Amino acid sequence: MYSEDNYQKITGLTANTNYAWKVKAVCSSSSEISSDGSEIVRFTTSLLRLEAAPETMFEVYPNPVTQSSTISFSLNKISPVIIEIMDVNGRLLKVITNENFSEGNHEVTFNRESLSAGIYLLQLRTNEGVIIRKLMME
Repeated sequence: MYSEDNYQKITGLTANTNYAWKVKAVCSSSSEISSDGSEIVRFTTSLLRLEAAPETMFEVYPNPVTQSSTISFSLNKISPVIIEIMDVNGRLLKVITNENFSEGNHEVTFNRESLSAGIYLLQLRTNEGVIIRKLMME
């Protein structure tokens, strides 16, 4: 990447993923004069993004869940929607839906099935962003 102001914003990273980067100085437009580069720096992105996506409503009821629950969400435009249940360490346990939804209000029902009592994370991913809700199973 080329940057005249020594600043580069990286977007599109995936949550809970390891990355490595290093910097190399290029002193000419033909790339003939350059540095060897810095040491490799490693980092891991945050486990989950907790802020709400703009214009997106996301609720689950009843919560705590005994047998089944309804997930209610609203979209301000057509978008692919992925709803997943994860354990508290962010490991995927179940995909509830992975399909395109139209603009407007929607409800999806899911059954608890083999999930034992405890605390889980319910994640909604759309083109607008990611929303996480705490989900309890009784």
